[in-house]
Amino acid sequence: MRTILTIVAVVAVLVLGKIFFFKKPDLGEKGPGGGAGAGASGGKGGEKGKDMKGAGPSVSVNVFVVNTESLDNVITSSGTIFPNEEIELRAEASGRILALNIKEGSQVAAGQVIARIKDTDLQAQLKKLNFEIELAKQTEARQKNYWILTLLAKKSMKLQLIKLIPSMPTRNSSRQMSKKQF
Repeated sequence: MRTILTIVAVVAVLVLGKIFFFKKPDLGEKGPGGGAGAGASGGKGGEKGKDMKGAGPSVSVNVFVVNTESLDNVITSSGTIFPNEEIELRAEASGRILALNIKEGSQVAAGQVIARIKDTDLQAQLKKLNFEIELAKQTEARQKNYWILTLLAKKSMKLQLIKLIPSMPTRNSSRQMSKKQF
């Protein structure tokens, strides 16, 4: 019984402390909404035509206006993306790039020219090789003519020899002559 009386006394002290120490400010004629008559009797739900001045303390209310809005479902994340395939591009010849024919990140087709490289050295080598090919062709033609002339000269010598053979003594005739001489 004594604990009940102690609890009742503590509750009474707390209620009296709140009433005397934590008083609400007097708002006068204006209600918590800011306008005249916006108190308990001014808005919806109150009794119209009755003055509720002594009815009790007013209660503050938070009001939200409901509107339709679109919601964006966006997920942001940081990380690293690895491709399924990786292709390494290399030029057939090294050199300074004169023109880049594509933009970074664009797709390319097989056989498409991506860049032009300064090729003056390669052009000079090509000219040199073309001159060497032409020189080799001229040398071949000259040697062919020489070979033909040489063959003709040999053939003419053989023909002359053939003409001279009947008048030349043969081996047998030279043996017979040598036997006769001894």
